Amino acid sequence: MKPARKFLHSSGKALKLEEKLSSHGVLPQGYKNSPTIFGEQLAKDLESWEAPLGEGQLRQYVDDLLIATRTQETCVDWTVSLLNFLGLQGYRVSEKKAQIVRQTVFYLGYEVSAGQRTLGQDHKEAIYETLKPQTVKELRTF
Repeated sequence: MKPARKFLHSSGKALKLEEKLSSHGVLPQGYKNSPTIFGEQLAKDLESWEAPLGEGQLRQYVDDLLIATRTQETCVDWTVSLLNFLGLQGYRVSEKKAQIVRQTVFYLGYEVSAGQRTLGQDHKEAIYETLKPQTVKELRTF
């Protein structure tokens, strides 16, 4: 059995915790460099991913991945391959956030489709709702 340490809780009760090495599967919340560190590690891991046959591109920005291919079949092949690779590497993908095999996707605040990129509706509305600056100081803060 591993040695235990006693800690005094704020309620005055002693807590016993076993000493053991622990590792985190995720970076701590609030650590300002977490996204950068995660993005760099993901990029390093993606270097060993072998894309399936077919013309396409994989783009990464921190934890956002974009697969662009010419055909739907190629996109499915690339997506399945990448998801399997990420799963084997220990990554988890949000099914709610995934936009799989679509003609138009939202990526980094832009609506991307067939060689076009337009500002997303949320960003457009924010710009429209911004009041017109009345002073030089207000103009500089925009």
